[in-house]
Amino acid sequence: MVKNCFLLYAAHMVNTSLSLLPAHLRDLVTALPAADLALLQKHFASQPRTAVPTEFARVVPQRQLDTAQMTKLEAVLEERIRLARNGREGIARLRLWLIFMLLRYAALRLAEVLAIDDVQDIVLEKQHLLVRGAHARTLSLPPNLCTSLQKKLQEPCLLALRGTLCRVDAGFLRRSLYACADAAGIARELVSARVLRNSRAVELCRQGLPLPVVHNFLGLSDAEKTAFLQYSPEDTLRITHAHLQRSLAMKTSARNVFAGRITRLEQHGFMVAVHLCTASDLTICALITDESAKRLELQTGKIALATIKAPMVLVEKPSAQGALAGNQYAGVVKRVRRTDFIQEITVALPSGEELCALLHGEEALFAEGEQAVVSFKAFAVVIGLA
Repeated sequence: MVKNCFLLYAAHMVNTSLSLLPAHLRDLVTALPAADLALLQKHFASQPRTAVPTEFARVVPQRQLDTAQMTKLEAVLEERIRLARNGREGIARLRLWLIFMLLRYAALRLAEVLAIDDVQDIVLEKQHLLVRGAHARTLSLPPNLCTSLQKKLQEPCLLALRGTLCRVDAGFLRRSLYACADAAGIARELVSARVLRNSRAVELCRQGLPLPVVHNFLGLSDAEKTAFLQYSPEDTLRITHAHLQRSLAMKTSARNVFAGRITRLEQHGFMVAVHLCTASDLTICALITDESAKRLELQTGKIALATIKAPMVLVEKPSAQGALAGNQYAGVVKRVRRTDFIQEITVALPSGEELCALLHGEEALFAEGEQAVVSFKAFAVVIGLA
C-alpha cells in the first residue's frame, strides 16, 4: 500500500511540479531512469482520479492554474465590466468580479464565498475577510485587492445590494466563469471554485508561506495531521498578513522584496556576489562589499531578503536571444499605470512572484496580458536579513 501510494504520488508530481516534493522523494524520482519515469507517468495517467491518496490530493491538486492564467482571468473580468451594455449587466459582472477575486485570493470553498456578507465580513480597514460556517476563520487579504474592493464596492449601482452581493445562483456563477474561461483561452474545467482554491494554495506555497499556515488559510480541519508545527488562528493571520505585505511591498518605498536562502557566496576582490534562491526557485544575484557581507554575517544556508527598487528594474519586449541571463526573467504584464512621464508596470512571473518597474514615458509601452522580460543589475539588489 505504501509503495503504491508513493508511486501515485511521485507520478502525480512528475506531471505537475517536482519542486513541491519533499527532498528525499524528489531525489528518488529524479534518479529514476528515463524509461522508468515514462512508465510511471503512463501508470498514473491510467489511474482514476480517486486513486491519488486523499491526504496528497488536498495539498497537491491534480489540476491548477498558474499565476499568469489567473491574472489573465482578472483582466477578462475587468474588461467585461467595462463593456457591459446596460446597468443590469454591469451589476451582474461586478458581482461576478467580486466572487472571482475572493475565490482567487482567499481560496474559499464555493459555499463559503456564496455565504459572504460583503458589508460585515469584508473588513477593508484591517484587510481582513471573515469566513463563517463549519470552517470559520479570519483571512488576511492582499493590500492591492483591498484597494480594488474599496473602489468597486462604492459603485452607486451596488448600494441596494450591499450585504448580498455574493449570494448569486451557483448555475449563473458557473456559466459566467465558463464565458470568462472561453475569452481567456482557458479550459472551462479549470475555473471551478475547487481549482481556483487549489491554485491559490500552490501559489502561496511557492511564494514561501509555510505549509501548516497554508492548511489553516484553507480551513482544513485535519491540518495538524501533516504539520510539523502547529499554528494558532492568530499566528496564521499574522504570518499571512506579513507575507502579503512583504511580497507586495505596499507599505515601503521598495516595491520588490523577496525572501530566499543563500545558496552561494563568491568573493571578487573587495566585492561579494550573493546568490539567493526563493521557495519557488527564483534565483537572484546581488553584489555587495565584503564589509557589508561581514556586518550581516552572511553565510550559505542563511535566509536573507533581496530588495530591488522599482526604478532599477528594466522591462523589455521578448526577443529571440536564447537563454535568459542572471537577474533576468520572462513574465506577463499584470498591471500598467501611466502618467505623462512615468509608467508603472507590474509583471507576474511563472514562479508566482511579481516585479514592479518604473519606466520613463518615452520608453516602450506595454499592455496588460503582454509578454515581457524584466531584469535588474546585481548592484541594484540590497541584501537584508529576514
